[in-house]
Amino acid sequence: MKKIAFLVEDDFINLHVGVRNYIFSLYLSLKDFYDIDFIYESKNSNLSFKRIIISDDFIAQNGFYKNVSICGNKNDILKSLKTTNFNEEEFPINKDIYFQYIGDIEEQGYDALIITNPWLINFNQMLPAKKVFGLVYDTIPIEYFFKDSPIEYDKSHFAFKHHNGFKYYNKYCDNILFISKKSLNFYKEFYKNSLNNSELNVIEPIAAQKFYNLKNFDSKYLDKNTIILTTPFEIRKGIKIIPEYINSICDLNSLIIYGNVNRTKFRDIKDFFKSLREDIQITWYKEITTDSLIKLFLKSSLCLFCSDDEGLGLPIIESQLCGCKVLCYDKPPMSDLVIEKDKFIVKNDKSLSIKNIDYCLKTKYDKNQLIKSANKKFNNKQFLTLINKIL
Repeated sequence: MKKIAFLVEDDFINLHVGVRNYIFSLYLSLKDFYDIDFIYESKNSNLSFKRIIISDDFIAQNGFYKNVSICGNKNDILKSLKTTNFNEEEFPINKDIYFQYIGDIEEQGYDALIITNPWLINFNQMLPAKKVFGLVYDTIPIEYFFKDSPIEYDKSHFAFKHHNGFKYYNKYCDNILFISKKSLNFYKEFYKNSLNNSELNVIEPIAAQKFYNLKNFDSKYLDKNTIILTTPFEIRKGIKIIPEYINSICDLNSLIIYGNVNRTKFRDIKDFFKSLREDIQITWYKEITTDSLIKLFLKSSLCLFCSDDEGLGLPIIESQLCGCKVLCYDKPPMSDLVIEKDKFIVKNDKSLSIKNIDYCLKTKYDKNQLIKSANKKFNNKQFLTLINKIL
């Protein structure tokens, strides 16, 4: 069996929940066909590595052992915010994760090494594997930070760390893997003068294994007029505009929110909840297991995804695999993922956006048919096919 290593950050299990989710999804699609390691470079080690041994159960639940949630109306949420530090992660000491020193990875004989984060690269030499692949989630930091040539900027900035990693990809990687066509197209244009012989490939949209082939959903369990919001607590993801949308939906029975707030100012979180109508019943999951998230998507009427820029938009895939209709902006790559494209959130037109939300919430649709269509569109075997081809 061929060996593949995912090169990750030393604390990736505690950071970047979406990135971790995506890496685990790739792993799950390959694990029955390849011998796979998660490895990271020891600090100040000059290419000395450690292996992270992670239980399959931890991976299947995206690193969450329990649900951490608060519920009630906005006053209940605000009261809880005063007594709970929702800006800190609450990962327990983990008995399902072990660390093993392996030193020089050349002796491991990896057939492929996948660099999962461009920002973790602090070396400038070829890694000892038969093939090296670089993974690109998005180019958003590059797009927003670098206006012209990225030469005189602070090298500690996150965007510069992306840029440094991408330069390494262009020089050393046999293949650069993009999670969407949008990221590929921008990358090709921005680095058109520095691309060497790296092959460029797009990974077809994929989700974690548990989201696939769900049993038929009985409509009697549907929570009518329930909206689920996915990670809304950033400007780019809609924290400022969402309350007005939600408050305008007269027949909304309940609002479900999931996602942490570790990159959000406490004042902005308070303002978000203060802005909501008092009669709306809210359940906010800061941490949620994959099994519980699937149940929420199955029971919800509509997933509202208000991010105006993404490398992919994983919740859009997950939601539809659970038969929950999605409303997002008519902007790639998000809009490319939507199966029923009849309505969208419309930038700079709140009135039309609210009308579309209300329409989608109240219009009946066949959840089981959406599940079938999503399983066909987001085939989780396609990444395996790609790796087999390029390896």
